Amino acid sequence: NTIDLYCVGRTSVHVVNGKTVMVNNNTGTVEDGKIIPLSSGKIQLQSEGSELFVKTIQIKPIKEIPAGVL
Repeated sequence: NTIDLYCVGRTSVHVVNGKTVMVNNNTGTVEDGKIIPLSSGKIQLQSEGSELFVKTIQIKPIKEIPAGVL
């Protein structure tokens, strides 16, 4: 499987084997009753506590979501 994850600002697009499967807009977290934008921070690849096997990871800076994935 090939997974592409595009993140720009508060938008992320998840593409699996060339097909867009999820789009998140205006992502944020709530702290003290205020919404804090999730526009920077750590990259987390697995959060369910199980193993994750990865052959290759490439991280590249982008300024916009590529045409055709939205």
